[in-house]
Parts: sequence; C-alpha cells; structure tokens
Amino acid sequence: MASGSGEGKGRRHQDNIPSVVLLELWGHVADDDHRADATTGTSTTSTGLPISVTLCAATPPSLSHLSVDCPGLVDLDPNPSDKFVAPTVISTDADLVLLRVPVDRFARFDNCFSDYFVYKDDDDSYAVAALQPLHHVHLRLHLCRCTPDGKPGSWTSHQLTVEEPLRGTVCPVPDSALRRIFHATTKVITLGGAKGTVGWVDLWRGILLCDVLDEIESPKLRDLPLPLPSKGNWPLFLNRCPYYCRDIVVNQSRDTIKYVEMEFTILNSSQDPRSSYHEWVASQEFRSSHLDILVDDGSWKINTWNMPIPVTSWDDWKPGCSVTSNHLDTALHSYMRKIDYKRKKRRHIRGESSHGLPYPEHR
Repeated sequence: MASGSGEGKGRRHQDNIPSVVLLELWGHVADDDHRADATTGTSTTSTGLPISVTLCAATPPSLSHLSVDCPGLVDLDPNPSDKFVAPTVISTDADLVLLRVPVDRFARFDNCFSDYFVYKDDDDSYAVAALQPLHHVHLRLHLCRCTPDGKPGSWTSHQLTVEEPLRGTVCPVPDSALRRIFHATTKVITLGGAKGTVGWVDLWRGILLCDVLDEIESPKLRDLPLPLPSKGNWPLFLNRCPYYCRDIVVNQSRDTIKYVEMEFTILNSSQDPRSSYHEWVASQEFRSSHLDILVDDGSWKINTWNMPIPVTSWDDWKPGCSVTSNHLDTALHSYMRKIDYKRKKRRHIRGESSHGLPYPEHR
C-alpha cells in the first residue's frame, strides 16, 4: 500500500514531517478520531475487509507510529493494549515498512492467521522478495514488483538451485554440529545496485545472493560463505544461536558489507594443538548434543571483515580491525556488580567515584 496518490485528494497534510523518524514496533488501532491524510495508504485484507494505514509522525526522540484502520481489528480483542493481536512492524528498509496485521483471533498463537502488508510513504517503485527453503540447495523465490506508478503488482514464483554451493568446501560442517541444513535465513540485507541485489544471510554458514530486479536474465542464487569461525567459537559453530557472536550489515553508501564476530575466550582452548579450522574438523569425532564449554567471564575478542560491493568472490573478504576486552576499562562494570538488587537500593561504596553516572533504580 502506497500513500500520497491521487486518492488522497482533500486529505489533510501533516505539517513538518521529519525526514527521519523512530518508528514504534506496534501499530495503533485507529479510534473514532482517526483521519486520513497524505501519508495514508489503503488496501484489502485476505478476508475482504478494507484497511488503511497512516503514519503519525513525531520528531525524534519521540516515537512515531502507524495508525491502522480496519473494521475487523477491534473485534479481535477489545483490549487495545494486547500486543498479541496488535498490528506489528516486522521490518523496515529506508521508507518501506513490512507490517503484520492479524485477521483472526488465532493470530495470537500462530502468525499464519495474519496478513502482511508493505507500507510506503510515496508512489516510488519497490520490490518485495521472499526466499523459501525446499530441500538442501533447492529454494523457491517469491517476487512482487510494483507498477511504475507505485501500485501493487502481482507475485511470481521461481524454483531455484544454488549455482555453485561453496560453503561446504570453504567451511565444512563438523561432526559436532547439531544444525546440519544447508541454509537457515537469520537476516536479510539489501546490497542494491541496478539489478537490485538482495542477500539472505545465514549467520553461521553464508549469504545467498540474488539479483531480483534483473530484467535480462532469470533469477539465480549465488553462494557467498562467511569468513571461517574464530578458534574460540569452533565448539559453538552450528550449536548455538549465531546472534550471540555474529552480525552483518551493509554500510549506508552500499559499497561494503560489514561482518563482525565476537570470539569468546574458552578455558583451555589455547592447549588445542590444531592450528586451523580445517584441522579441527578433520580430527573431530562425533560428540553428544550436550556441550560442556567453560567460558572465561568477561573475556572476548571482536574481529571485523569487509566485502566490497558488487560481490565477486569469497576471497574478497578482507580483515578489518580487532579489539579485545583487555582494551576496555571495566571499572564501571565493577560498580554495577555492587548494586543491591534485593533491597532495591545502591550499596554505599566508600572511596569510589561514580564518574557522574547515576545508578539505575529497580522498582
């Protein structure tokens, strides 16, 4: 749903809408005073009900929110504070918002009872792409491109096979891994460019790249493995949630992929004679799913890597900078440990300065 079209004739305009806003996670169900304006977009739910979404903008640090007007929303739950059946912002990219709207009472238990809408505050063109895993290196690409005037287009579906799977060779799966599937998307990044390159990221294994706006060739999936895991994270590889130690972004100029990994200091890991990840994998013996890993509390190292855009080869990952916990002053961290949570007040610390930072109050 796009706003600002000719359908908005006679609508009021919000004055002084900031160029950047902080958007609240949950949308507000419109009340009787709801009025459409130039930011209002309209559509229809899968149940045939009309729906309109209006951006209620506020200057940061105040939160902006989306006001959702749909006859069926109030009937789902009369309690407007119930977040389980509230319209929810799933993701944003520039001025695009992916919004989940419940259409059934069972939406509080399963998201399949919700509709998903793309909201945009103008009539510019856009595309929506979703990658559905089928089996191993076979996936299905669902693609929707709007018309030149910003109106919603139709969905197309393409069954694709990863052209040259590299991750199994570059970073083989150890016998100790609990998760053995080829790809599980944990994040999506937009590389952009003339062909509209999108990357579906598996933070353990790699990125699947696809040029979703290529009008000459049919869509293809390219495999870009991530850098090899740091030694301290070998036992965690494919056994823990990757968000604890890995993340990835595209910079604002969209000319570089930035990847970061936090390596935890595991006790006695320095005694491991294997110097490379491949040596460690080759000497692995199957272990049970119960992993007894002793981590040195508060000791870690962060490594960053850079990949130029457009992406050409896995070999183009270049190391960036590194920082260890030893470089940081942990004085403030030690102060926090002296907070008396049980009595809900700070203990008196003699002879120690607070550096002008207030202690949090727990109520």
